[in-house]
Amino acid sequence: MAIVFMLVEVETGKIHDVLEKLKGIDGVKEYYAITGPYDIIVRIAADDMEGIKGIIEKIQGIPGVTRTLSSITLPF
Repeated sequence: MAIVFMLVEVETGKIHDVLEKLKGIDGVKEYYAITGPYDIIVRIAADDMEGIKGIIEKIQGIPGVTRTLSSITLPF
């Protein structure tokens, strides 16, 4: 199982629209509005990195998303 945390920057006034779109994406496990330079944090999970790539592309394609930063988790 691959897990990624993604920070998402959103156009002003679009945060609620983006949060609604995140609800419909398979593999998006959690999402929260946050403060700081980014507006949303998302936890993504998939069987492999190819699945993660597809989820990331869907999120980046949501209208109103302007920038993302992804961090892959490492097992210890």
